[in-house]
Amino acid sequence: MLYLLFHVKEESYAVDVREVVEVVPRVKLRSIPKAPEYVAGLLNYRGDSVPVLDLCMLLHDTKCAPVFGSRIVLVQYLTAGSGKRVLGLLAEQVTDTMQCKAEEFRPSTLLHASAPYLREVITYRDHLVQRVEVDALLPTEVQALLF
Repeated sequence: MLYLLFHVKEESYAVDVREVVEVVPRVKLRSIPKAPEYVAGLLNYRGDSVPVLDLCMLLHDTKCAPVFGSRIVLVQYLTAGSGKRVLGLLAEQVTDTMQCKAEEFRPSTLLHASAPYLREVITYRDHLVQRVEVDALLPTEVQALLF
């Protein structure tokens, strides 16, 4: 399987490329009043409004830096009520992919009940990469706000 790699601070994460719609440059987003701080805003994507999450804020309580490698990864997100929708993930250093088998990921002690989207880990190029489960990113109340 192929995974798209991204970084938050010094940590590496991966998302299954089968969930990826497109990777786009970081652009100015429209703010969403009353949204959680990790919701970066709305992206106009081919005429549709797509909510974008700041993964740096979600994972490490700091906004993604406006650096060259920052990108918005558009993914298919399965909502509780309206099926598949496009969701944007703002991340740093979205510059690489990793080929491996799903079963090569191992259970992690890095799992948190408050972060059900963080899953198994794998060692890749001498560092740990943690898999992100896209469909577990948003609690139901935030889904209702965004979709």
